[in-house]
Amino acid sequence: MGHLNGYDFPFTAFLIECVNNPEPLALITKEPLVPFLHHEDLKVSGLPVKFPLEAATQRWIRLTEYLDAEKYHHYCRGRVSTQYCSFQKKKQAQDWMAWHDEAHFDAFRKVCAAVDHSVADHFRRWTFDGPEPLKVQLHYPLLVVQGDLFEARATTGGLSLRRRSHLALRRSELVAGEETQYQIDVIQERYLPRLIRLVEGESEKMANLLRRRHREVRKAINTIVRHARRLKSPERIRAAMDL
Repeated sequence: MGHLNGYDFPFTAFLIECVNNPEPLALITKEPLVPFLHHEDLKVSGLPVKFPLEAATQRWIRLTEYLDAEKYHHYCRGRVSTQYCSFQKKKQAQDWMAWHDEAHFDAFRKVCAAVDHSVADHFRRWTFDGPEPLKVQLHYPLLVVQGDLFEARATTGGLSLRRRSHLALRRSELVAGEETQYQIDVIQERYLPRLIRLVEGESEKMANLLRRRHREVRKAINTIVRHARRLKSPERIRAAMDL
């Protein structure tokens, strides 16, 4: 974690599930309806992950909204998938047939659960020891496949398939009785260094914006800490820190 004029860079955590797929994995993509809102699905923890919108009413906005992430974050660009298809070779033939592979379903589910655990653990281990610096962690779920990855697009003539190295899959899970959205980067193994560079560039952008707005950042931290440090239970502390 780098240091920046008294403020730390946002720390990035990749939660990775790896799949050795002998047959291709295809994600069926479409143009998203509200891509500019997808920054809300980036999971963040720490201090501060929210900022006061109006001092009088204590309304809060997310860190990603405060930092205008819709203008530069990769979650807000390109086509997305909500459905996928696995394949299996037919017996004694070279043709593929569509197949629902439970291993892929479990992989998507597990990586979302890993993100939830990582976020909760970061908040749970929080202690207030004097002046609090900026300590923000960004949690990215990744599914890394060793085999072929295809993008499937509906066309007027049927369906087109193209090889891809990086696709986005959006998934909805029920967490504590509430529907929660996740955006998962699905990549081939060789694409991982490129994705890391992409995320590092976005984190650098966030760090620069935080530096420019350091007075507002300090005010948000002080407001959150003043309330949260009086609390005892981890659940209430997280509620005071989170949005």
